[in-house]
Amino acid sequence: MYIAVADRAPAAVAAPLLRRSSLFGVSLLALGPGGVSAQTDSLPPPTFHLDEIVVVAHRFRAPLRESVAATSVLTREDLETLPARTLSEALRTVPGLIFVERDGEGRLPIAVARGFFGGGETSYVLLTVDGVPINDGRTGVVEWTQIPLSEIERVEILRGSASEAYGDAALGAVVNVVTRGVGTSGVTEGGLSLGSRDAVQAWGSVSRRLGGGQVRGTLDFDRDDGQRHHSASSRMSTALAYRKLSGGAATLFGRVSFNRLTNEDPGPLTAENLAVDRSASHPSFDSDERTRSAVDLTAGTSRAWSGNRRLDGTIRLRWLDRERTRTLLLTPEFGDTQLLDDRDLSAWARVQYAVPVATSTLRVGSEVEVASFDSRYRSPSDGTLLSEGQANQTKLALHAGLHRPLGDRIALHGGLRYDMVLPREESSQRPESTFRQWSPRLALNVAYRTRASSEGNLFVSWTRAFKAPSLDQLFDVREIPTGEPGQTLNISNPTLKPQRSSAVEVGAYQRFPLGDPYRFAEVSVSLYRQELEDEIDFDVRTYRYGNILRSRHTGVEASVRLALTPRARVNHSATLSRAAFRSSENEGNQLKNIPESAFVTSVSLDLVESVGLTLTHRHTGGVWLDDENTEKLDGSSLFDASLRWAVGRAEVSVSGRNLLDTENDSFGFLLFDPFQGANRRMVHPGSGRSLDIRLKVAGG
Repeated sequence: MYIAVADRAPAAVAAPLLRRSSLFGVSLLALGPGGVSAQTDSLPPPTFHLDEIVVVAHRFRAPLRESVAATSVLTREDLETLPARTLSEALRTVPGLIFVERDGEGRLPIAVARGFFGGGETSYVLLTVDGVPINDGRTGVVEWTQIPLSEIERVEILRGSASEAYGDAALGAVVNVVTRGVGTSGVTEGGLSLGSRDAVQAWGSVSRRLGGGQVRGTLDFDRDDGQRHHSASSRMSTALAYRKLSGGAATLFGRVSFNRLTNEDPGPLTAENLAVDRSASHPSFDSDERTRSAVDLTAGTSRAWSGNRRLDGTIRLRWLDRERTRTLLLTPEFGDTQLLDDRDLSAWARVQYAVPVATSTLRVGSEVEVASFDSRYRSPSDGTLLSEGQANQTKLALHAGLHRPLGDRIALHGGLRYDMVLPREESSQRPESTFRQWSPRLALNVAYRTRASSEGNLFVSWTRAFKAPSLDQLFDVREIPTGEPGQTLNISNPTLKPQRSSAVEVGAYQRFPLGDPYRFAEVSVSLYRQELEDEIDFDVRTYRYGNILRSRHTGVEASVRLALTPRARVNHSATLSRAAFRSSENEGNQLKNIPESAFVTSVSLDLVESVGLTLTHRHTGGVWLDDENTEKLDGSSLFDASLRWAVGRAEVSVSGRNLLDTENDSFGFLLFDPFQGANRRMVHPGSGRSLDIRLKVAGG
């Protein structure tokens, strides 16, 4: 279910990066900067991504190229030009992040980050909105579609272990979404999109002055019938944000949001089903669907003093109501279907203080989170109660970090966090467990080249990190009949241990001039090796979660941003990763459902002043369907495009994904068929071709 790397060192993994790079990207790079001229006198100054100010890597503001971790940024311009409908589709252009899908439409995406794959049952990526974590308290799952792209100003992505700053959920990556500010009073925006399979999306926002501050209200709705039978989805999101600047350097802010998601799940298909109709749904999944409603209330304050001292305090309250009819396949043709009625409550708070100490910056802080769930499983046919349970979890953390310059070119970063996780199942006679972890980071960033047009920075980082099992993995009460009288299965495992890792990473950020200031290349590359103990995996043979004693994750991630002219840009990202067991009978085998490679190339052209075109090529390498490495999915190459035309305050865009309607499989597994006496492939087919046309209007 996850990725780890065998005995190949990072350099050995790096070699195929040059050989297996996207042909589409290579052909575009061959164009070179020459032969294209443009008048640049009237153009604004060029913008460099490596100079973007980010917070996610250090928990305080710093230029991206001075980060001590692999960090990327998606700006508002990136989000508006990519042929993407959702946050997860936009994040596919970032190295180290790969998304697979359960529904063939991208409305039920699952992130694969640094070789960790949660299978839709948990997540190894921490998603924060304006610095506030919003992962599901019971499962740790990220709902990638709950935040509409229209409300995102920028996205900061930290890849790799970040427990030193963010705790146990940040084993694979941290994605911080910065929402659009309250803006200028009186600004109104809106849009409408119509697309394939009766897809409709409408959104709007307005900003006004109120009580010495500014308030912004937003509403976003979309629905889609889906590519496959029984794969319809809908989403409604609304938010009200308020920000007030008082006392010169003090800020008060608050945000309340409501989102409601509904999704049908078509399930996986056998190879025989795929050969007949790739748009079919599995018969056992005919009633599988879910409705998820969540209310989030966030409030906080930030105050800065002279001398760069800063105090931040934030709280978040969440109420979540979920009903889900879900089938768990026991054989390729038969599954157990139950209705889950779930109520979740959680509260989270953080305080952080940053202060200069001589030439250094010191940050200290603490976090606390309390989450509980009350769940009941019922028969979907008559509502009979089958099982019920309650559990809660308390997380306490203290963290500190020091960023110290060592001369003009070298900066040292040290951090340490102590986490204590206390999961509890009510009415249980089992001994209670407490998970404790110290998570340090020690890193250097060296500016090996300081010339303004070609800055270069190298970072070296060592971290220890962990991820505690989720409440669902520990205490889910669903009982699955085996067919034998009085015998049931339960996939949860209260004896699960936290998975712990130690990682070493080396990376570089470099800018290359290619002539005038509007022609340049920005390159980032990182190589990592991560040793894990007790990695959590789901074993389809025992139908239960368990711990893998030892595994290893190794990989190479690279990105190139190339400005050929002020009106022509190329972005290319590459991800190579391999995974291996380091113990058990599968030692040396790659873990299942991890793409071996991913390459994404995007070309953006300003055809004329008001018309823009983006072409994207996505290639994903094959994945193993089993830990024994006997069955493998083929790779796929898909093409996307977006054409935009701005007229005054309005913009019209036409976007298409998988334009050639290429057949592709997203992920899958092997399941034993007792009637045939052999394993059979169960596969989730990927997205087919989809088109949409959008109209966006901004007014005063």
